[in-house]
Amino acid sequence: MTWTMEDFYKQADSASVNIAAGPAYLHTGNILPPRLWDDLRQEMQKRLRRATGEPHAIVTFEFGTEVRT
Repeated sequence: MTWTMEDFYKQADSASVNIAAGPAYLHTGNILPPRLWDDLRQEMQKRLRRATGEPHAIVTFEFGTEVRT
């Protein structure tokens, strides 16, 4: 299989989301780019469904008026 630059970007984005979903992420001072926020929500939803056995559990994020970009 030949990897394209888009494949590398997708792999990097996936890794960023998985790291952000982990417990130590806040200690690094990093901020996940807004374009990956929905990917993070989907990852957290998968983890919740797996942990609870509830196949229809839904995770939503609600942001206040102050958002960092």
